[in-house]
Formats: sequence, C-alpha cells, structure tokens
Amino acid sequence: MSQASRWHWSRGRAALAAVLGTLVIASGAAYWLLHRPQPTGRVLILMTVTAPPAPGAFDLPGKLSSLALQGALGAAGDVSLHLDSSFSLTRAAVAPGTAAAAVVAIPAGTYGTARLTGSLGGRQVVATSPLHLQVTAGQLAPLLFSFHLPRAGRPTLQGAYAGNQDVNFGLQVAAGTVMSVPQVTLTDQFGHPVSLRAYRGKVVILANFLTECQETCPLVAAALLQLQGAVDREQLRGRVQIVEVTQDPAHDTPPILRRYQQRFGLSWPLLTGGESTINRFWAALKVPPVEALPWDGPALVDQFTGLPEPYDLVHASVVDVINPEGYVVTEYQSWPQLGAASLPHTISTYLDSQGLQQLHSGGSWTPQSLLDSLTPLLQQGGVYTSLAATGGVAAVGRTAPGFVLLSTAGGSGSLSAGLGHPVLIDFWATWCTNCRADMRLVTSQARRYRGRGLRLLLVDYEESRSTVLGFLRQQAIQVPSLLDSSGQIALRYGVPGLPVAVFVTSAGRIAAIQVGQLQPEALAQDLAKILGP
Repeated sequence: MSQASRWHWSRGRAALAAVLGTLVIASGAAYWLLHRPQPTGRVLILMTVTAPPAPGAFDLPGKLSSLALQGALGAAGDVSLHLDSSFSLTRAAVAPGTAAAAVVAIPAGTYGTARLTGSLGGRQVVATSPLHLQVTAGQLAPLLFSFHLPRAGRPTLQGAYAGNQDVNFGLQVAAGTVMSVPQVTLTDQFGHPVSLRAYRGKVVILANFLTECQETCPLVAAALLQLQGAVDREQLRGRVQIVEVTQDPAHDTPPILRRYQQRFGLSWPLLTGGESTINRFWAALKVPPVEALPWDGPALVDQFTGLPEPYDLVHASVVDVINPEGYVVTEYQSWPQLGAASLPHTISTYLDSQGLQQLHSGGSWTPQSLLDSLTPLLQQGGVYTSLAATGGVAAVGRTAPGFVLLSTAGGSGSLSAGLGHPVLIDFWATWCTNCRADMRLVTSQARRYRGRGLRLLLVDYEESRSTVLGFLRQQAIQVPSLLDSSGQIALRYGVPGLPVAVFVTSAGRIAAIQVGQLQPEALAQDLAKILGP
C-alpha cells in the first residue's frame, strides 16, 4: 500500500470526522414517508461555497425548498421531500468549511441522483447532480452541495458529494487543494489530437514514461497490462481508461510511440506533444522534469533507432488515479512489485541491469493495489476483484491466502489455525480513525457468535508490537492482534486502505470483502454468509 493511498483513506476520514464533529445542528426537520414502516437513515445536508461574492465578512440567507433522490439501479425507491429549512452562509461556510442546512430521514438504500431546490442570498437555486449516496438504517450520511457564488446572477453548482470519504474530497476540491488534469491538446501514436477531457466520465489511470527507459517504465507497462486484463475480464473497459504520456517529446514522436506500442502489445493511448506543452502538463501534476545526465560508463543503445542514447535520462515514476470528474484522487510513486514469471517476454528482455534489479527487489505498489483503488470510484459496494498473477489472490469465491504472523500475545497466529471454523479477518491500524469503531463492532460480534464457531483475526498493518499493545490496552480490547509488520499480507490480500474486513467460510473460501468502516447491518449480512444456518 502506498503512502499516497494510506493518506487518501485514513487522513481523509479523519478530516471529515473533524468537520462533522464541529457541527451543531440547532434545528432541523425529520421527514418520514407516509407509507408502510421501513428501515430509515438520516441525511445531513451540508452546503459549502468555493468563493464568497466579496472579500471580508458576509452573511447570505439560504433556504431549502425540496430534495429529490433517485433510487440507484432499483436498490431504493425514489424519494421526494418538501423542505422548509432556513440556514445562513457565512465566512465559515467557505470551503473547506460548511454550513449545516437540514437533517432529513429517508428510507435506507442506495441513491444515484440528487435534485435540490431553494435559494441563496435571495437567488433561486436548482441543482441536479449524479452521486452515490448510501443510506444505512439508523446511521447519519453526509450529503454536500458545493456552490460558486458570482457577484451577479444565479449561484452555480460545482458538485455534489455523498458519504464521508467523498464529502471530504469534495471539500478539498472546493478549496482548490486537489490537482486536476490539465486541459491541453496532445498527440497520440497515430498523430491524432487528443485531450484527456475526452475521457471525462471514466476513471483514468495516467502514467508518465519514456520509450528509452529500460528500468521503471517497462515495469509500469507490465503492471498496466495486468490491470487492463482485469478491466477487460470485468467488462469495465467502457468505464476505465489507461493513458501514458511521455516526458521526452523530442524523442518520443508518434512513429516511435507506435513502435513502442507494437513491441509490447499495449492497447491504450500513448501521448506526446510540443516540449512546452508536455512540460506544462506534468508540472501541473507536480511531476519533476527529466534530468539529462552524462553516462557513467558506456551509453545504452536506443532500441528504436539503433543509435547510442546521448544522455542518461533520470525521471520520477508516477501513476495517478483520476476520478470521472478529472481530479487526481490517488497517486502511486516508484515502480511496481511484480512476479518475474508474470512479465511478458518482450518486457523482461527490454530491461537493463538496473531494471532487473528493481524487478527482483520489489516495488512500492502492485497491479492489485492499483485495481483496488478503482473500486470506490466504480461504486462496486466494497467487493473487489483480485489479480491472481500478482500474488494478490484474495477475491470472493477463492481460497483465502494463508499466513503466519507474530501476535501481540506472544508466539504467532495463523489463518490455518482457524480453518474448520468461520473466520473474520479485520485489517486495521492505530492511526486509522474508522478502525476504532470497527474494532468495537467486530470484537462484540466475535463474542456474540463464539458459540457458533466464529474466529476473529485482527491484523495490524505495519506497526510495532509496543504501539499495538498500547492501543489495545487503552481501548480495553481483550482480543490480541497479529502483526503484519512488513505489510506483505495486506499486499497479498490487495488491501487498498483501512479498515478492510474479509469473511472466510469454514472451508477456507472468501465469502465477502468489505472496504471501509463496517455498518452493523452489512456486517450481519456478511456474517450470515459464513456462519451458516
């Protein structure tokens, strides 16, 4: 798991918790549908503005008139609520601040589109946006609307975000602290003009590369080939787009890019452009420029021109995950960890001595972790696919990978010791805010179902025994934890962020995987899959 991925999951949740923790709901209305009783959850409607209409203090009155939510894929019925909720937008509501506009109660379920009507500063507001709102019975779900307030004219919706993680991300977008893809025109390997704007609505995997690089870049290409295979197997090609953009446009012309593509069997766009355009593109994404250094020994021969390469080009390696709105949500740096047997022959023979050393030493991310980072963006309900060829073999329906780890209780613990019983594996860490709630929930359920054979394995990610012991004692948690000190078990299970719960049957097969904080109802449903009748 990369540090960027850890930040995205843990710090993002902690930031939102701080936002919600400071909100005081002075007044609000609960709206119940006049139908047969059904489980309900609450939705906290938050408002933020990207910029006030004038510098200094301001105080704009706001009012919500209605909220309509469309059920997603039949998972919930449509909801239409008439509101009469007044609030005020002050300087504190400027992103990343918020104003609480209302709390409403609606049937539990999944909703895909929101339509809000009301007014801001006496100006009418009608805002419609796609989103992914999961309302859980008895729980509070935040729903954020982000507006731009012009000096004159109607306020415009910048975006709507639902759920802890997306709301926090939306506040960062509104505050201008999230990188977005530069809107420049580049050229593909066939000489056709291309803008990444063409891929809006898709999740984009963007990597930098040089065709002359025989170290990191071929390894990244191999990882992307594995990712593309998984995307195709899951029939997600229409929703996921891989793109590579060179950092060496003087050399990487469309004819060279075509030869590079054909040599390695790449199916995605390879983009180049004018030197100033390429430099501007990567500078906007905070990728350092390429350094041209003299060779420390004989120069390598360019595999595409047959000529000695004039310089030793040194560059950073970055893979960005870009959401359908064009914002960078996760970044992976350095080279991937790959099994030598999984590398195509054309790529393994292209590697120079340093590239081979990187292959055998292992990298900081895997095709599995890259694939898993797409899951929240594709809204697949926390169940994700795994790439068996990369060693990340944890997937629903497959045998759970075995492991033996040191325990905080002394000695060691293993998955095999629990087999013959249903097992709940909970990946966690002391720095993960949502893990604390998960720990209390899973330990209580482990006690409840102990008589039915349930075994709980807590697996701490990359922390020392003393740190974990101190936390368990402070939280009065009696269950010992296993210590995944190197992170290799989390890597093998393809853990994209924390917490993650894996539900294993007594036969050792994975019945379900939940990413993110567990909710009691979802936990009960997944436990039922492994506990049996």
